[in-house]
Amino acid sequence: MAIARAPRVGILVECGRDGLQDVLCRRICELLREQTGVGFEIDIVPMDNKARLIQECGTVTARLLDDGCHHVGGFAGPGSVSGFRGG
Repeated sequence: MAIARAPRVGILVECGRDGLQDVLCRRICELLREQTGVGFEIDIVPMDNKARLIQECGTVTARLLDDGCHHVGGFAGPGSVSGFRGG
């Protein structure tokens, strides 16, 4: 019998590692887990800046999906959250 794995979510952020969006997304996911009781894994990919995010979002999204993410979204600055692909 196969053991069901928690859903995995990929998130692309405009900042670098440990930047504001990276830290904020991790905290929001932590709070969601606590408040809803739903377990899920996250894979946050810092893209360093908006230009790189725009240029490489397709390639990085494809890699995250190939690596087992069920949904991939992005955070490209204040107030601009968008989903790239999900199931």
